[in-house]
Amino acid sequence: MARFVLRYRGDEVETAEDELARISGLVIVEASGRSFLVDADPERIRSALGDSKRWVASPETRIPLPKPPRRSAKRSESG
Repeated sequence: MARFVLRYRGDEVETAEDELARISGLVIVEASGRSFLVDADPERIRSALGDSKRWVASPETRIPLPKPPRRSAKRSESG
């Protein structure tokens, strides 16, 4: 299974979660307003959403954060 972001573009936000709940086989990992992170097989997402103009699906992308520069301890000059 893979993770996908599903974005609801319909008019009523309340309908989005109800509509998505009716689609079996999609595990909702996180929900935020009109966007849902789901864990499902790509074929399952395609067949569940069909030709719906209200939903947009895209694979989850992760962007690694850059590692901060490592600071070294300063030596005291006295001693």
